[in-house]
Amino acid sequence: MSRLAKSLAAVAICLIAFTAGFFLANTRDGAQPKARQRTGAPAAGPGRGALARQGLVPSGGGKTSQGRFRAARLDDETSIELDESQLEAMRAIGYEAGTREAPGRSGVTLYDRDLAAPGINLVVDGHDATAALIDMEGSTLHEWRLVFDEVFPDNELPEIMRQSVTFWRRAHVLEDGSLLAIFEGVSLIKIDRDSNLLWSYPKAHHDLEVTADGRTFVLTRDWLKFPKPSRRRGTITDYIAVLDSEGRELDRVSVYEAIQQSPYSALLENTDSGIEMFHTNTIEVLDGSLAERIPAFARGNVLISLLRQDAIAVIDMESRRVVWALAGIWRKQHQPTVTDGGFLMVFDNIGNRGRTRVIEIDPVTQQVEWVFDGGEAGLLSLTCGSNQRLANGNTLITESDAGRAIEVTRDKKIVWEYLTPHRAGAENELIATLFEVVRLPPDFPTDWLSG
Repeated sequence: MSRLAKSLAAVAICLIAFTAGFFLANTRDGAQPKARQRTGAPAAGPGRGALARQGLVPSGGGKTSQGRFRAARLDDETSIELDESQLEAMRAIGYEAGTREAPGRSGVTLYDRDLAAPGINLVVDGHDATAALIDMEGSTLHEWRLVFDEVFPDNELPEIMRQSVTFWRRAHVLEDGSLLAIFEGVSLIKIDRDSNLLWSYPKAHHDLEVTADGRTFVLTRDWLKFPKPSRRRGTITDYIAVLDSEGRELDRVSVYEAIQQSPYSALLENTDSGIEMFHTNTIEVLDGSLAERIPAFARGNVLISLLRQDAIAVIDMESRRVVWALAGIWRKQHQPTVTDGGFLMVFDNIGNRGRTRVIEIDPVTQQVEWVFDGGEAGLLSLTCGSNQRLANGNTLITESDAGRAIEVTRDKKIVWEYLTPHRAGAENELIATLFEVVRLPPDFPTDWLSG
């Protein structure tokens, strides 16, 4: 990539971030576009190939004006090599263009019934503001859909941010069939099984978790002004909001203050001069299973991922301080999660010499207990990505940029594979980003499906 191209990419991402900061700075105190209650069944989303037929071909950076798509891996292609300058240039764009073409296959392409964990799958990808529940063979059991302009018909969202709300970044289904979904950086919504809006909450981004008592923990962001004589006007920083079942805010903890007031304040020195401070991308409420080995992992504390610092951290929600942090093993990581046996599993986007791996470590000794790098085919997702440890010991991995999810055994055999069917581009050469596939257990309530 030329020096001019790199400069233009950096300017583009700064412009996007500044516009987001301006929008956040002018929607303070919980304000957001007024949401409209909606009734009736959801409209059908665009079918496979519909975006291409509508002329929504990729613009600069491999995007389309609707949804989030990118070039992906060929069926027979191994992971590619990128040098550091290429990686940095691609990251500077934010959600950069992919480097491989879309495969011809789609849906569930591999299913070993004897070795795969049973259940149903919640699928969220970048083709539309929608989520789907599919069975292990890929048949659709249910879909939810609610587009941004129907939720906020009078919104004044800047045009430069509009593409990021044409899809849901993450979703969580509840036992009654209702769904929580995130319009990235703008709002968390809750809808019923028929996609009718129940409530909304502003400035949510990336991730959420619902606890057994019905509370929702969600990442939010806001504009932080620096006091004089700082030369920087301010930055976008992250918060952890706690909501009740009706979307009312119970608490809100600043990630910046939690780090600043802790023994881990040196993490702030790793914050670059960009307009976004942390790019926090994951939140997990801890169950206390690791507390005997590491007291910081007490029940109710929150595990987060700080992308710009290449670090993961634990925040004590009562003291409002970081009580544990770790960096140096991964880069641009996503989805840290506690696994059985007292280990931590992380989706390591580029810490494997520019490639992707899922790594499980002992957080006390930092010894690597398990790693999956895709073998000969490799893994490559420069952005996003997810991992989930299943009840039978297998691991469900979402390779987001490739539009692909795989389930692998402990001995690294692939026993289930899913490729999103959603394509775009003049020749369907782009594949939708697959943000996450979550395996729900076989006993997850589904009686509402026939209601």
